[in-house]
Amino acid sequence: MLILEILSILIFSIMLYQDFRLRAISWILFPVLAIIVIFIASFELPFKTILSFTSFNIIFITLQLALLTVYFSLKNKKLTLRLDKYIGLGDILLFYVFSLAFSPMNFIIFFTVSLFIILITWLIIILIAKPKITTIPLAGAFSVVMIVLLGIKIFKSEMDFYNDNLLINYLTQIYG
Repeated sequence: MLILEILSILIFSIMLYQDFRLRAISWILFPVLAIIVIFIASFELPFKTILSFTSFNIIFITLQLALLTVYFSLKNKKLTLRLDKYIGLGDILLFYVFSLAFSPMNFIIFFTVSLFIILITWLIIILIAKPKITTIPLAGAFSVVMIVLLGIKIFKSEMDFYNDNLLINYLTQIYG
């Protein structure tokens, strides 16, 4: 499993480079990463649980994308189905790959906290560096978060993307 996690870090690193440098990600990386994530999940969970977790996460992402479509349609005063103007296809594909990698609670927290950190970081970059392109390379930024999380997981064995107990215990200690 360690080899698969290191391979995932390598693929996320390639995505990071491509998204920040080229503003596009090679399509082949998404199915390769999805297969690796499925293999990792299959070592840790029964198939029925993987299917249940993934189904919930896919519904969550699809709902988010539907709400974005509604928002931009209202904003533009016409039906706006072309999300690629606002969010790239690579970003969307990566969200669906992530849906394979987490339990539902961990996924919602990962997705929400990552978006918040990415937004704050990008606003700081815009204020300080004033880049020519101000759109966020979202898949690349999410790749940074996953590289960090996988690095922590490799060195801290109790971290488990599919088990909410660590998170629940942590929250209980804080708010308990």
